[in-house]
Amino acid sequence: QTARGLQALHEATIKDQHIGVIHRDLKPANILLGTQGQAKIADYGITRFAADFYRTAGVEEIRGSPLYMSPEQARGEQPSQASDVFSYGVVILSLLVGHPIFEARTLDAVLRRVQDAEVGPALSLGRQRAARLVDVLQVCLEHHPDARYPNATALMTLAFTGDVDRV
Repeated sequence: QTARGLQALHEATIKDQHIGVIHRDLKPANILLGTQGQAKIADYGITRFAADFYRTAGVEEIRGSPLYMSPEQARGEQPSQASDVFSYGVVILSLLVGHPIFEARTLDAVLRRVQDAEVGPALSLGRQRAARLVDVLQVCLEHHPDARYPNATALMTLAFTGDVDRV
């Protein structure tokens, strides 16, 4: 349900024009459960349109929740919808293993762990619990955005229809 919600956000249009929405702060606290148990993505406070990033120059200010952000966000680089896909992977893998996968004692240490995107140990633990899901998460959690599913539409289309390895 969360991937479908992210897909709806990534596919959002205004007057039949795709607007390229990027959430930038997907984390467990921003995934709410409705009365019927349906997941809803919330808190659009730092959401941006992809086109906004092309109008700004220089380093992007770091916005979002460090434990769940993408490496490019942690480096102050411009995020993309692939950044949201990385955050989705972090959220799901953290839930699967029972703790935030980039947890550390200080904010600087968290940001270093995110920038390194070292997820191998968490993926190994997760694989013991849900191997098929971890195959999908492994693509979501690729260090470089170009190696991930580019957006939630690709995640839903490729990962959840059986073509996990195709990006």
